[in-house]
Amino acid sequence: MAKRGKRANKIKVPGERTRQDIRRILRKAGSLEKYYQWGREEQEAIDRERAQEDFDNDILPGLVFMEENFWKHQRSPKAKRIFKQRTREQSRQEKLLTREEIIRATINALWKDPKESDLAQIEDATVRAAWKNWKRGLGQSKTAAVRRLIRKLPKG
Repeated sequence: MAKRGKRANKIKVPGERTRQDIRRILRKAGSLEKYYQWGREEQEAIDRERAQEDFDNDILPGLVFMEENFWKHQRSPKAKRIFKQRTREQSRQEKLLTREEIIRATINALWKDPKESDLAQIEDATVRAAWKNWKRGLGQSKTAAVRRLIRKLPKG
């Protein structure tokens, strides 16, 4: 149950167990500087995970819309048969793309760095800085981002 009244905003001093944990980690780190470095690295990892989650939450509604309206119908045998007939009639060599291939192509397009001339057109400095650091939201690699997005899509 949440605290109310005077105790709601009161900051507790660390208990004995918390102090023991801090001392244990300090001994393991060897020095206070190393302990601070570990803290900074942990905070960067938390920020990176939060940026990835924000990116996923922004792009997933569009991917779900495409899944429900387009990709789901392309997987049926009837749709594949009609597509093959049309390509044969028009004597074209085309392939029906899977949702994984479409997501991979989208991530590949997003992975490219924006040009400085394009960034110069953005007047707001905070938006420009966000565009420079936007790749943190994608993750470590393109394939990891594709796998993560496919995993988060509903099964269809």
